Amino acid sequence: MQFKLPEKLLLILLISILGACKKDKTPVTLQSNVWERKETFGSSYIYFLPNGNVSQFTSFLYNFHAKSYGHYSSSNGQVELTTSPSSNVTLYNIAISGDTLYLEDGANITYYTKATTPPDTANWVRNLTLSDKHLLGHYGQYGSVETDGTDLFIRTYSSTKRLYRFSMTTHQIEDSVTLVQSGSGTGYAGGGLWINDLSASPYRLFKYNYVAASVVNNSPVLTNNAIAMTGSGGKVWLLTTNMELQTFDPVTNTFETKASFPYLQYFLVGGGFLDIALDGNTLYFSTFQGLMAMDLTTNTFTSTYFRPNTFITGITKLNGELWATVIETQNGSSSISNATISVSKITLN
Repeated sequence: MQFKLPEKLLLILLISILGACKKDKTPVTLQSNVWERKETFGSSYIYFLPNGNVSQFTSFLYNFHAKSYGHYSSSNGQVELTTSPSSNVTLYNIAISGDTLYLEDGANITYYTKATTPPDTANWVRNLTLSDKHLLGHYGQYGSVETDGTDLFIRTYSSTKRLYRFSMTTHQIEDSVTLVQSGSGTGYAGGGLWINDLSASPYRLFKYNYVAASVVNNSPVLTNNAIAMTGSGGKVWLLTTNMELQTFDPVTNTFETKASFPYLQYFLVGGGFLDIALDGNTLYFSTFQGLMAMDLTTNTFTSTYFRPNTFITGITKLNGELWATVIETQNGSSSISNATISVSKITLN
């Protein structure tokens, strides 16, 4: 009787041999330069370019898009890339069987098939530019930002619990106060600045008098705490921990749920950075992955904006323009000591 190894086992053995050989690898012929993998909430595409670069285009729930980069060598059967927007760069061994591309990192095998309908790569993610930069320094946990129509108010993510007032006239921090509340959300509405508190329950919003450095009012109890806030139309807009978009009306002292985005936190809340800003029916999310624009009439992302080595920790709209607190790292370094932190104007391209 003739004994045959299962096809999957043969593949694993083949990839293991490829991984073990550091020299004289057989060149891999890439029959297609576009490969596709169906994910739980979307799809992932890999583009192999003639110059040895590789790009990965990923779509998730709510039409959220992401893009990452890497390098490959068909001569030694290896590719260097990330498999998700927030993961580290990993070296994979390449193996091809028919219309299937296999990537192996020593522990796991990921497979792709030839893409029948390639994505619109030109508009998959769009660019954003920074201008009118005003440096805040090279250290600090500057986070969300909100405006009262004149100045900017910046909260910190650190245990210092600071709230800074940034003058749009002098373009520098004029003063600051220490908060009792620990959080990152700020929203200006009804003539007052409202903040959240992530360290206390029951969950509420607090109206804060910056001049007096004290809380002067609070909202009714929230079922789920607010993690991002902005002010618009006389109301505070807030995103809660269970990914509900709500409004708080300081006049009627009531909350109203506008939309719900289950599982959205898995794509947005990375590195602790998250803020929102409202412009008509467009809700902007600023995260460590970039800037996303969502159409509130359909509750789907219409555009994803990306700038290499740039973390937008806070965003607000002032006089028809988007302003943000921005961390720019050097060559992808995650060290805050190598970063430049600024208040900058954002232009979406």
